[in-house]
Amino acid sequence: MAPPFEVQQAWPQPTRFISGSDFV
Repeated sequence: MAPPFEVQQAWPQPTRFISGSDFV
């Protein structure tokens, strides 16, 4: 179960795909 490359760098929660402006 490998999370998206965008998410695994900080939060390994593949709940939704963080594109960079989603967690801002």
